[in-house]
Amino acid sequence: MEKDCNDLLNESIERLLEKLNTLDPASDEYRKAADQLSKQYDLKIREESHQAEMKLKERHEENEEIMSEREYEETVKKNRIDWEMILARLGVDVLMFAVGIGFKQMWGNVWTNLEQTGTASSMGLREFFKGLIPGRGKN
Repeated sequence: MEKDCNDLLNESIERLLEKLNTLDPASDEYRKAADQLSKQYDLKIREESHQAEMKLKERHEENEEIMSEREYEETVKKNRIDWEMILARLGVDVLMFAVGIGFKQMWGNVWTNLEQTGTASSMGLREFFKGLIPGRGKN
């Protein structure tokens, strides 16, 4: 199995710490090992920061993908609701048109008889009201 960068840095840091424990703190070799350890820690911090940034970027991309899917679903739902409203309005308009035609036809009979007799109590008006009340139209 291949080791990642963090594992290699950790091993290097451990070796440097062990080396520092064996050296005299006043020696040049100790100072060089301490400088090298400082650089290794700096590299480790940078690598961890880079990995954290990569994970954050990956999560951000996942969140954007999820959000775009949700926005798409909301748009589809909104469009479906808009079409349902349009169809409902169309149905009401057709119904009102049919009712209007029916009333026009019934009132046409009333006004025809009104012109002939000159009164609103003609047979056409009675027929109109019989048509409005269910069961009264058949005598």
